[in-house]
Amino acid sequence: MENKEKHIFSVSQMRMYCRCPLQYYWRYCMGVKVPPSSSMLVGKSCHKAIEENNRQKITSRKDLVISDLIDHYCTEYNKTLGQEEVKFDDDPGKVKDSGIGLLIVYLQKIAPKVQPIAVEEHCCISFDSPVEYGFQGYLDLITEQNYIVDTKTAGKKYSDDAAQYDLQLTAYDVLYRTTRGKIPAGVQFHVLVKGSARKEPTVQILSGTTRTERQISRFLKTLALIAQSIKSGIFYPNDQSIVKPCSYCGYFDLCKKW
Repeated sequence: MENKEKHIFSVSQMRMYCRCPLQYYWRYCMGVKVPPSSSMLVGKSCHKAIEENNRQKITSRKDLVISDLIDHYCTEYNKTLGQEEVKFDDDPGKVKDSGIGLLIVYLQKIAPKVQPIAVEEHCCISFDSPVEYGFQGYLDLITEQNYIVDTKTAGKKYSDDAAQYDLQLTAYDVLYRTTRGKIPAGVQFHVLVKGSARKEPTVQILSGTTRTERQISRFLKTLALIAQSIKSGIFYPNDQSIVKPCSYCGYFDLCKKW
């Protein structure tokens, strides 16, 4: 496909190729999808509920009540379950409840501090060298202070400097300044950290500065080399061991036969 058409990359595609070019081949060239985990289901459903809250808040300037937020969460959760096979790593009821707990703490500790001006803004830029390709992304949230925010769910806390160096936030910075013609005030992660039997769920607000010219140059060089490699059909395994492919990978069985 990449040899015949202009390819439009996303951050997730870029990350996957960097992690393992052969994994990228199975997923994006051959179209083989790995069933999502229960953690991914919770993350997607929380993300949708928060998106709906932020969309209406642009004009209302008020957050939804928790029951409405949970309704959006459950709608997305059940919709995904009806469309995809999900690999549960815990009791399905507990998994679903864990997401509700995250939304409660989000509404208490993060939402009151956020006033959106744009939600899920689609940005796309094109390149014609060394090959023709594009890059796109959906900016989760842009605040009144012109911060770009990406909301995450996680099993444990992020490092304090995560927002300063993360590839996804670098990509969002590049897309923002290219399509809007100005530099953002900064970038942020809003992290919803799952609880456990001993700990309540918690949140993190991690801020990073706008990216330097060096960071942006490095990002664009990497993106160009990935595009050129895919165009040339360069796909190889990134094995931890040459003898045994990575057993944790969803493409493990396919990789063994490669």
